[in-house]
Amino acid sequence: MGTWKKVITVADDANYKNDNLTLAQLDTALDGASGYAANKILKVNTAGNAVEWKADDGGIALTDLSVGAEQAAAGDGAISYDNSSGVFKYAPPVHDSLSGFVANEHIDHSGVTITAGTGLTGGGTIEATRTLNVIGGDGITANADDIAVDSTVVRTSGAQTVAGDKTFSGDCSFTGSTTYISTAELKVEDTAIVLAVPDSAYGSDNDAQTGADGAGILVHSDSTVADAKFAGITWNKDGKLTGWQVRDTNGVADFAIAILETSSDSTAPTGDAAGLGSLHFDTGDATLYVRTA
Repeated sequence: MGTWKKVITVADDANYKNDNLTLAQLDTALDGASGYAANKILKVNTAGNAVEWKADDGGIALTDLSVGAEQAAAGDGAISYDNSSGVFKYAPPVHDSLSGFVANEHIDHSGVTITAGTGLTGGGTIEATRTLNVIGGDGITANADDIAVDSTVVRTSGAQTVAGDKTFSGDCSFTGSTTYISTAELKVEDTAIVLAVPDSAYGSDNDAQTGADGAGILVHSDSTVADAKFAGITWNKDGKLTGWQVRDTNGVADFAIAILETSSDSTAPTGDAAGLGSLHFDTGDATLYVRTA
């Protein structure tokens, strides 16, 4: 006798849809025919060729769950689960891959260096605290709280004594009531020495001569007597003859210095280069003149 099987029609289709499939229908379709019951689950059989009902005793309990060792940085900080061992694994994110990361706010300190500039020492990378020190030098001392110039440096103001040989180039101006030069020998390698007020303070040489009180060179010693006792050569705008005069060491009197002019034209002089009492000798006629006015 032949064997017949029912063919599922469109009308029967609704009875076999997933949302209408009963456990009894599912159980009938299983080859294992083990029967469904409470706390059973569908599992592939050990042969791997069929599905069967089995007790739910092969799963992983909460007590079996654990967190494994931290994994290598993997970019996004994901958490993975190993369903065979029940172990959760955490892979830390790569810092530079995080959202909002700004490279300029995270600088490798070993790549940033503080360099000691001119007059400084020290420095280094910012991996550690660095110190910059000010370098001292000839005449300069770097203290903890200031920079000082010692006595070997020529200052522009204030009283100071400077030792040793010094050379100054260019124009030098000295002002004050008295200037002292203490030396065994003073050499002045100039073609002219101007005494008293310079002509530049007046409109002409004549104004300088009549406006200046006088000038001169006095020869001093270690004596404590008044300056009037010193010998000297002076010039006084109100002096006799040329205004130049010699003072003796007793300071008794000033002796006027006369100038002897000469000519050879046998003619009486008319100039007033010398003062009253000055002499003029004409070699042309061997005549000696004296200025009287």
